[in-house]
Amino acid sequence: MSPFEPRAETILARFPGPVTLQIKRSRKLVSFALCLGLTMASAWAVVVASKDTNEWIGFAILLAFFAALTVRVAIAMLVPGVGSLTIDADGLACKLVFRTTRISWQDVVRDFREDTIRRLRVVTFEVIAPSAWRGVPTKTKRILQDNFELGRAELAWLMNEWHRRALAQAPTPEPGFRGSVPKIGRRSG
Repeated sequence: MSPFEPRAETILARFPGPVTLQIKRSRKLVSFALCLGLTMASAWAVVVASKDTNEWIGFAILLAFFAALTVRVAIAMLVPGVGSLTIDADGLACKLVFRTTRISWQDVVRDFREDTIRRLRVVTFEVIAPSAWRGVPTKTKRILQDNFELGRAELAWLMNEWHRRALAQAPTPEPGFRGSVPKIGRRSG
């Protein structure tokens, strides 16, 4: 039994899934409002700088352009499904604005846990992934981009329980094979 609210247990009862957890809509709307405010402030800076005719006009235009790009991303975040976490018996998928990252449960090598990264409290975990250097499998730390309407400890508990259940029902892998990471042989030569 969970030491948390029944929401995590309700989600866990839907194993093997798939279950999709969404970022709070209110959080998306707040980020949209902040990005829109930044764009309006930047546009105001361009108007003021153009009247003053000094060398700051280029910087003001660059700032307004960047702010307009953030509004575009904030609008894309309002699309349903963007900024979601889908968990099923095979793994988890984090869907961000322009890409979806899929991770097999067999590649997760450390429990999900609350962690602090540069004063930001998040849920982290480690996976085995091919590195950019020669494709050698290496451990990398990953974070979940949101709490998905759960507390951090509750989300970590849910992910750990789901992970344990998925591994318990998964077929036993062949020796020398771990999830989606390729087996690496010795180079001859």
